Amino acid sequence: AFMVQACYKEVAKVEFEINEEAQAAIDAGIKERAPVAELQLLGLDTRRINQLEDSDYGIVTLDQLMSFTPDELLEINWLGKEGVRAIYKCLARYHELPEVRQRFEPGRYGSRHG
Repeated sequence: AFMVQACYKEVAKVEFEINEEAQAAIDAGIKERAPVAELQLLGLDTRRINQLEDSDYGIVTLDQLMSFTPDELLEINWLGKEGVRAIYKCLARYHELPEVRQRFEPGRYGSRHG
């Protein structure tokens, strides 16, 4: 399993474990240029997404997000350790995205009415 270990105490001794299934889904998302906004479907607060997108780094894709370490993400204004933790919690569930997406957007996969 791919492990991102927190180096700074600031991230509050959290070890983020992203299992192989989640990592494979993240890799696929990177290839598809998936937007970070989709993390909202996995429970990430819109405010957190805005903080990523509006930061000096302008993080709008999963690829951009994954190029930062948790400690680098901590440097983003207002994100803080809770925000970093929330992001990694969603990344650890990234493989659930297709199923969740289907629940939220049934029209996208089924027949469209009207």
